[in-house]
Amino acid sequence: MSTARPAMTVVVISDYGGGPADDWTYLRATLRAIAEQDFDEPVEVVLVDASPAGQPMPADLPALVPALRILTGDASICELLNQAARAAASDWIGLVDGDCVPEPGWIRAAVEVSRVRPDAVAVSGRTRYPDRCVTYRIVEGRGTAAVGA
Repeated sequence: MSTARPAMTVVVISDYGGGPADDWTYLRATLRAIAEQDFDEPVEVVLVDASPAGQPMPADLPALVPALRILTGDASICELLNQAARAAASDWIGLVDGDCVPEPGWIRAAVEVSRVRPDAVAVSGRTRYPDRCVTYRIVEGRGTAAVGA
């Protein structure tokens, strides 16, 4: 891992428990997409894993992103996210759900905007759900989503 300060800390939120096998497939897709971003500067990636006790993470997941840090514990998902934010090595934190795949330019776009508009408090990039549209998540109650322009 580079000793240079990261341009962004990406926090991946895994709070759905990893029960069915396809849940881990979603997280794998998200981690692969982060590892394959078209961005050449250092990026720190922290996986906040709030899987229930007794649901161990598959052994292959940490290897999908170089130097992936995994934050787990008995704390609530909110407290784990706060811990991740406090420990971030960069000034900018990108949040992405573990079943939401960021497009290849997601990190680059966020960093570019933050440099042009350092007063911005939030930046949104393109993400997708691998096999379903955002409407499924809203209508079927499988999570929450914010829809913006």
